[in-house]
Amino acid sequence: MRTHVPRRPEWTCLDCRELWPCPTRRAQILVDFERAPESLRVYMTHYLEEAMRDLPSHLDLRGRFLRWTCPNG
Repeated sequence: MRTHVPRRPEWTCLDCRELWPCPTRRAQILVDFERAPESLRVYMTHYLEEAMRDLPSHLDLRGRFLRWTCPNG
């Protein structure tokens, strides 16, 4: 199974070349954290902070890294 890891500093998926976290990786992460939604947000916040260092001019990183982790808003 491919892991769909981020390519830095661009933050694109090394496997499918979409913006990371790509749809495939999001699905994998949701399964991994199915019973721990709070831990999922902490996990993705770590990646958000890393991406903010690499991509300081991108405005919607928070949405890209966190919005999908909370399906009810």
